[in-house]
Amino acid sequence: MSKIINEGLDYHDMVGQIEPVVSVDEYKAKMGKDSEVVTLSFILNSKSAAQDLVQWLEVGYDWVMDASVSTGEYKPGQWLVFAEMKRRSSVPKRICELLEDLYTLTDRKADQYKIKVDDKEYVADPEILNDVIITSPLLYKEKIKQEKELKELLIYSGNGQIWEDMLKERTRLFKARAEEERLIEEKKRKRKEELAELIMWGVGFLASALVLGVFAWICLLIYAKKQEGEEIERKRTKIAHERLIDAQRRERDLTYIQIR
Repeated sequence: MSKIINEGLDYHDMVGQIEPVVSVDEYKAKMGKDSEVVTLSFILNSKSAAQDLVQWLEVGYDWVMDASVSTGEYKPGQWLVFAEMKRRSSVPKRICELLEDLYTLTDRKADQYKIKVDDKEYVADPEILNDVIITSPLLYKEKIKQEKELKELLIYSGNGQIWEDMLKERTRLFKARAEEERLIEEKKRKRKEELAELIMWGVGFLASALVLGVFAWICLLIYAKKQEGEEIERKRTKIAHERLIDAQRRERDLTYIQIR
């Protein structure tokens, strides 16, 4: 890992400072054309935290072309931090790597972030992001060109409202799919929790069974030992009784001989 935490930051020093949503290509790039540069944006809950994150990004990653803080507040008490990198096939992997590294500052795992692309949110997974982020400058230019041509065609033909309706419908579909994916993720999370609970119950049951088994085994050993002791005692008593009878018989025989 190439990250370097600057001297002003300590472990978990930015807990609660970075919102769990990272936007991709929502804002225009400063370091080049949008077709050649991917722009990430983070939401910070204080300007000082935003400045710390900028320094952390610029010092820790050689592939970050530029990092900066928004000139004004994004919302009351919130600031944006922009990070730019070249539009390459490595972008999805680098985004996830960055979020994993941020754990040292935020105590938040990478899979707890949502990556926002075209108004739709995705989990921080390189394979998923590779399907939704345009990592080729050529493909990005083609996408922009097609959207521009379609928009101009509709507007010039007097159907500008159709373009507006298309944008609204696309946003609605994105939100609907995002909600659907959120529900799916929630179901998966619940299944994992139920499975974990079942496993814990099974482990507890096996542990209890093991304890009971050991206890029963010990009881059997004690019982067997007791039975063995009682058997030995019976044999000893029998032998002592036989010896007593034999001694009495010999004494009686001796007395009889003396009388004769």
